[in-house]
Amino acid sequence: MIVLDLDEEQRILDFAKKAAVNFRDTRNVTYTSGEIAEGCLFAVMWGCADTSVLVFKLDESFEPRVFGDLIQDV
Repeated sequence: MIVLDLDEEQRILDFAKKAAVNFRDTRNVTYTSGEIAEGCLFAVMWGCADTSVLVFKLDESFEPRVFGDLIQDV
């Protein structure tokens, strides 16, 4: 069972949306919003059609999330 913190999930979703805009508007395929350090979020353009965003965190207990078709929805 996973216990979610809604504020943290909203922060991750907001980050994924920013990454999707970045992927749509640039040729970048990876995104991070700050210094690379423990606990920071990363996004990777994902999927067969490059329309999804994979978000992961430099944290051994973080479960990566895929936001399907997010790039074409922003």
